[in-house]
Amino acid sequence: AAEGLGKLEAGRRSSRLRKALEDQAGIVKTSIIKVLAKSADRSDLPLLEAAYKDELAAVRLAAAGALYRSGRSDMWGVIQQAAGAQNPEERATALRMIGELQEPRGLPILLEALGHTQPSVRGAAASGLGELGNVRGIPALERALSDKIPAVRTSAAISLGELGVKEGIPGLKKALADPNPVVKAAVVSALLRVGEPIETVMPQLYDLAQEKDPGTRAAAAKAVGRAHGGNTGPAIEFLADMLKDPIPRPRIAAARSLGQIAETELIPILKGALHDEDDAVRATAGGAIGRILSHHSPVANHLK
Repeated sequence: AAEGLGKLEAGRRSSRLRKALEDQAGIVKTSIIKVLAKSADRSDLPLLEAAYKDELAAVRLAAAGALYRSGRSDMWGVIQQAAGAQNPEERATALRMIGELQEPRGLPILLEALGHTQPSVRGAAASGLGELGNVRGIPALERALSDKIPAVRTSAAISLGELGVKEGIPGLKKALADPNPVVKAAVVSALLRVGEPIETVMPQLYDLAQEKDPGTRAAAAKAVGRAHGGNTGPAIEFLADMLKDPIPRPRIAAARSLGQIAETELIPILKGALHDEDDAVRATAGGAIGRILSHHSPVANHLK
């Protein structure tokens, strides 16, 4: 709910959102702090200062990041210290925050953390490098594509896609042979994100779409949502087929991806999904149509 309010202008101004900082759950408070950090409302500084004194380390760290965004340069030392904490969870949280802050001084910290013995720390470092947006992290991310832990390889693939540059394509193409289907789906998504022709990854997509595990099939549908430009035509055909999957989860992923592609010709396809037997599929299809209409507002009335 907090994340949802954060995506709405009125939600970001909501007093109820701020009141929820009294919630006992750290994940709720952390989500709210991230929303307040992006709103850049100076009147929220007392709330962030109070959150910095919270008993939960994750909340304190989130508040430190928010305060740093507001101009409190001294908070960088707090975040940097947490990035070297003995507790792997605290360390991983700090590494991801360094990426979110896009602080150039964080590059050597993230690169060093990619060699940590704890997989969660390596995965967080890989994720942070994608958020950081520095192409100097590409060689390290390419090496991480060979990590023995699939979750780390997945994070590395996603980050190479987020960097959005052609330099990462050779490493990603090699990783298409990864035996883990979740990693493979992340690699496909990354390649589509950087504009690689969809024909390059179509064999892998069809393999993923034939997997028995519905989560893997959903991952394939999600990956295709990154298609753009000349890749949208084949992507739409693939997703239209995925809307016929016998299990709701892949159909939900397909409907969401069609909404991300956001082409007006997709509305008839999604209208068909409004009659799906599953509530979640219907709701996702409705949301996808709303997303398309918002992207093409001049023709929205006609489409309605």
